[in-house]
Amino acid sequence: MYFNSDLPGENIQGKSHSLNIARAPQDEIYSATWDAPLPSTRSQSLDAPGRPVGQKIYQAIQDLMVGQWPDEDRRWKALQDYYFNAIRDCDLRVQSVLDILKQNDMEKIPLSFSMLIMVSWQGIISCEAREQLLIDNKIIFRS
Repeated sequence: MYFNSDLPGENIQGKSHSLNIARAPQDEIYSATWDAPLPSTRSQSLDAPGRPVGQKIYQAIQDLMVGQWPDEDRRWKALQDYYFNAIRDCDLRVQSVLDILKQNDMEKIPLSFSMLIMVSWQGIISCEAREQLLIDNKIIFRS
C-alpha cells in the first residue's frame, strides 16, 4: 500500500513523506511482472467534471503520507505489479491455512472463520474457482 516507486538511487517520491515507504519484498512472488494495461483514466485530472472532490482530497493526503508520484507509466506499472503480487501472496497464505486445516482433519471449521476467509480473499483466481476450492475444502457448502 505504501509503495516506493523511486528507482534505486533515485529520491523523488521519497524526498517528502511522513510514513515509511518500502520497496516490494525481494522474493519470487514480488518479482513477477504482469502484462496488464494501466487504467485508461489514470491520467484524468482530479478536477475533471464529474470527479468526486473526495478523490482529490484523498490524493493530497496520500502525497503527504507517502510522497508525491510523478505521473509516469513506469511508476504506475510498478505499483500495479506490486498490487497484483500482493493479492497473489495473500492467496498463497490463505491456501496454506486451508492446507493445514485439511492436514489436521479440521475441514469443518466454525462458520465465522470461513466467512472471514470468503470476505477477505480477493485473489486473482476466478470467483468460481475460489468457490469450488472452498467447497472442496468443506469450508462452504452448496445447498
